[in-house]
Amino acid sequence: MLDYLKFLNTELGELHGTLVLVGAHLDGGPIVTDPQIEARLHLLHLRPFGIEAREEQVAWQRFLRDAETILLPYLPATPAGALSQEFAAYLWKRTQGYLGDTATLLTDATLHAVARGTALTRADLAAVRLSERAEAAEKDWEARTRRKAAS
Repeated sequence: MLDYLKFLNTELGELHGTLVLVGAHLDGGPIVTDPQIEARLHLLHLRPFGIEAREEQVAWQRFLRDAETILLPYLPATPAGALSQEFAAYLWKRTQGYLGDTATLLTDATLHAVARGTALTRADLAAVRLSERAEAAEKDWEARTRRKAAS
């Protein structure tokens, strides 16, 4: 696989193209430490959206608003602001701001609503199965929230 990535990277480079490789936990692995790849490599670390600070909340809602511009044309019964306002906290709780889980959640929930021909609902969002990481983190978040409320 590494040899093919190097070949593909060389071919694309000759055509003024760019190879974009997306993955988790690549640091220190054979792909990023190979001398030929490393010489051309630019690592970009994406972090999940946070919600602790006001600026983080604004960034999360802006991201969701941008997602609405893509999804809402397929969901005419869903009001503008549904994702970025009504469901923003719930979406974060389910995904903890991770882009991959958020994309899966929004895509699959949209497909549920489109199949029914209705507005996107919380039930659509709740029906989507996410990664093991997201499912475990959501349960942990709910337990911490219950402990805080009880104390």
